[in-house]
Amino acid sequence: PVGTKVVVKGLPYGKYEIKETAAPQAYLLNGTPITVDATTKSGTVTDTKKTYSAVVTKTDGIKNVPIAGGLFGLYCTTDIYDYTGTTLLAEKNTVLAIQTAGTDGKIDFSDVITLLPYGASYYVLEIEAPQNYLLNNKQLSFTYTTNSANGSYTGTLPNLPLGSLSVVKTGDVPKYTFTDKLLTGVTFDAQPLAGAVYEVYVGEKDIVFDGAVATYTYQGKTITLNKNTLVATLKTDNHGEAVLSALPVGEYVVKEKAAPNETYLVNVESKK
Repeated sequence: PVGTKVVVKGLPYGKYEIKETAAPQAYLLNGTPITVDATTKSGTVTDTKKTYSAVVTKTDGIKNVPIAGGLFGLYCTTDIYDYTGTTLLAEKNTVLAIQTAGTDGKIDFSDVITLLPYGASYYVLEIEAPQNYLLNNKQLSFTYTTNSANGSYTGTLPNLPLGSLSVVKTGDVPKYTFTDKLLTGVTFDAQPLAGAVYEVYVGEKDIVFDGAVATYTYQGKTITLNKNTLVATLKTDNHGEAVLSALPVGEYVVKEKAAPNETYLVNVESKK
């Protein structure tokens, strides 16, 4: 421990060398030996405190600007032992700290990293995405392997924005005019129609983000957004509207599968 005195008694007269073999936690090893003899009798080993840093920036993957929010964990890739190498402090994949991105998008684990051994490996993982963004499952890994007073890691973790897709179904609804119980006219008004069924597909290209095909969860099922993949089936409500929410930004195709009722024909035109 820091500030500890080590006293050895009963040594034969002569010259001895004292050398630090393991530094206390959060300090760097001082490999400079100290020589003691009958004259000096004692010596002091001074260790330098580590000032390591680990900062990840959370960004909008389309606009490339910082975003706030979400939850991010710092994990150890390997088992972590104390400075003696015998006492296990944390098993691999243990979460060591949890942070939220600030308004500048920064997630700063520096205070925790400074207290940890420099020979271990770590990674940052997004636990919960900022609001209206898709979770990024990519691990940002790093290791401090050198016995130096300073070390730093900086990384960027982008997120794909989420949007919503809305379909509105309208149709010409007849309005009849009667005079003396006789039909004298018909006009048509465009009104919202309930019950129309639509299928939503990915467009002609995979929706790729940060080197991987994005996914979307619909009705408890995770869908990989490869090109031409069916994403969801929607039905218009009494306002003639059907909405698909929290959808990763990209190109989609909407196709009408069933008309509202037998009065109407299916519109075979696809919409992007």
